[in-house]
Amino acid sequence: MRSKRKRNSNGFVYVYAIGCILLCSLIIVGIVSLARIERTAQSELTKKYHTEIKKGLKEMNQLLKK
Repeated sequence: MRSKRKRNSNGFVYVYAIGCILLCSLIIVGIVSLARIERTAQSELTKKYHTEIKKGLKEMNQLLKK
């Protein structure tokens, strides 16, 4: 008589797959967060740059009027 071998449980494969999915999702969330931070920093720098240009132009106009 042949003995039937019991099939190994695939629990480790499932845990490994879930871990990979979680790791990938964390990496994606980190990239999205960095992109958002970069975008807000860029907009703040642009605003500051434009206000400095406006101040400089006003000062130059006042000097030219004198």
